[in-house]
Amino acid sequence: MKIEILERLIITSLRTGLATVRTSVGAPEKWIYVDYPRLDATMPRISVTLTSSIETPAAVGAEMGGTLGVYEETSFDIDIWVHRTNKTTGLTPARGGTALRDYLADEVVDIILALRATLAPSYPEIIDIQKVGESPHPYDEETELFRKTLTITVTHLRTY
Repeated sequence: MKIEILERLIITSLRTGLATVRTSVGAPEKWIYVDYPRLDATMPRISVTLTSSIETPAAVGAEMGGTLGVYEETSFDIDIWVHRTNKTTGLTPARGGTALRDYLADEVVDIILALRATLAPSYPEIIDIQKVGESPHPYDEETELFRKTLTITVTHLRTY
């Protein structure tokens, strides 16, 4: 599976899985993107960024039925960005600031881990999806943004 296809799959899955949450957090229709948002963008935002992709041969000589095959362990950072003024509507309890950031991060983790079971039948080249870690960032006083980074790893087969 090529990286671009994998990125699109993650973005589409997050957009679909967070469709009902989007209106509750006041996000624009398209709020999940590859790469970091511009600082003047409407918040909240979710960004997906490729951080590394390590390959190992899938067979002796990496030859699989006449094609080159490698296992890739591809890592992505998924960043959740929330502005100081972002608040939820229609959710109990009401959330803003770090609570909203953490709520969105938990929702993203649930979707990513659910993909482990749902993607295998449609995309047999995906072997596993794991959450590796998460880290909150200090509040940025200049931009008034709260941010948390989730790191996931997707193990998949790639043929050339």
